[in-house]
Amino acid sequence: ARVRPEEEEPLMEMRLRDAPHHFYAALLQLGLKYLFILGVQILACALAASILRRHLMVWKVFAPKFIFEAVGFIVSSVGLLLGIALVMRVDGAVSSWFRQLFLAQQR
Repeated sequence: ARVRPEEEEPLMEMRLRDAPHHFYAALLQLGLKYLFILGVQILACALAASILRRHLMVWKVFAPKFIFEAVGFIVSSVGLLLGIALVMRVDGAVSSWFRQLFLAQQR
């Protein structure tokens, strides 16, 4: 029996309940990719500042950009870790609620 797309549509995010470990892995992988991109930006700023260290504008342009990127990386890392922790906590609470709901239906 083939399932029509109209019948699958109401499930949407409930498909995440089928494999919660894949959801956690994908969430952490996405976070690590984001941090990697931010790390590459910091590395590029550090390389630019080190290559152009004798330039007259290094303290006016390159150093503030490096400091801005470093502070942004720290703030983004903390925000990302808190966000992932919050999503995992909410997902755990919803999972336990669904387990209780299914157990109540079976009675």
